[in-house]
Amino acid sequence: LGGQSCDVECEGRALTERMVEFINGHKTAALIEASLMIGAVLAGAGDEEVGILESVGHKTGLAFQIRDDILDVLGDEAEFGKPIGSDAENQKSTFVALKGVEACKAMVESLTEEAITCLAGYPDSDFLCDLAWMLAGRTK
Repeated sequence: LGGQSCDVECEGRALTERMVEFINGHKTAALIEASLMIGAVLAGAGDEEVGILESVGHKTGLAFQIRDDILDVLGDEAEFGKPIGSDAENQKSTFVALKGVEACKAMVESLTEEAITCLAGYPDSDFLCDLAWMLAGRTK
């Protein structure tokens, strides 16, 4: 909730890269982190495993949000399911606005690779690796 409220509160303001990362980290990334961590705790995972999934969730969540911002610029409105260009229209500062589409595509790939690297040696991680790549390349 903190990231979402900050996101709404900061509409129309020019934000720094650090501020955009704070918003994304406390909005989308926090949601994915919590989902993975709760599942791990309920499955009886130890602190180290929960910590690994927290990191995976953070990196995957940041990649997901950056991909979402890319789709807001380049996506097909019918497929994406929301109006294209709404971030610019609402004067939202995003990584795409700060760094450009190509740099953001590289960020999504790098964050996804980092998330998958965290899973190296983690038991039964194929599903999470596949999911991370699917989210990084999604079109809706």
